[in-house]
Amino acid sequence: MGAAVDSLYGIPVYTNPNLVRYHTVQRTWRERWFTRPWRPRQRTKVVTMPADEAYLVNPGQLRWGMRGPCIVVHPAYLEQWQALGKAQQAAVNAGAP
Repeated sequence: MGAAVDSLYGIPVYTNPNLVRYHTVQRTWRERWFTRPWRPRQRTKVVTMPADEAYLVNPGQLRWGMRGPCIVVHPAYLEQWQALGKAQQAAVNAGAP
């Protein structure tokens, strides 16, 4: 983890691209027969997706010295957070006299 990217109510937010989830999905017949390496009997494949949750890490759980709690998220999820915040701020500003 690098430097804090953002803060949420004074809690630093860090990004980590290793926060992913693994999903098993069915392969289509076209994919099974016409892709290389040719493995028509392999019915499923594993797909990685960005984790869509935030983790609140307490300082006692960390091995390196940090002061106070921090939030760790995937970079794609942080972008969604920031876009949602900008949209809400624009809605608030549009309704203000």
